[in-house]
Amino acid sequence: MHVRKLNKLEKMKLYDYKLKRKAAFFAGIFVLLKLVADIMNLGNQVDMKNLNLYVVLSLLLVISGKEKLDDERTKEIRHFALNLTFRLLVAFIVLNSLFKLNFEVINIVISSLIFYLLIFYTADYYNPGFIFKESTKKSALGNKVLLGILLLFSVSYTYNIISAIINS
Repeated sequence: MHVRKLNKLEKMKLYDYKLKRKAAFFAGIFVLLKLVADIMNLGNQVDMKNLNLYVVLSLLLVISGKEKLDDERTKEIRHFALNLTFRLLVAFIVLNSLFKLNFEVINIVISSLIFYLLIFYTADYYNPGFIFKESTKKSALGNKVLLGILLLFSVSYTYNIISAIINS
């Protein structure tokens, strides 16, 4: 098992599960208010920055709350959900910048927090076995190709930055 990862998760400060329920209630209210304001085009009449802030803070309280039974299984599922959500968040930010999709960053953050909750509670309910199996990739060729691509990008961007400095 991932003893080192579980020890790091044990050090996370988690709030009581009762606070988690209250935060989930307020998160639902704020998300509904945000959806209504977006659908009705009330962005200029409603302070959307504060509403987005309330949504993010309430979702963070929900995510950082303990479960009623918070054992090793729950910690492993939490780690799996955080890992998958972070990977999807990075992928979506890259796609957003590459294809210039014009999504606001706050909406990406809110979506990723909601996606984390969906992954966590779905995995907690269905209890898939693949979360608890240790597996490592042993493909040396795949690692070399990935490192080669990263090296190519780093050389390309270094050249681009140096030529921009020289031209200015």
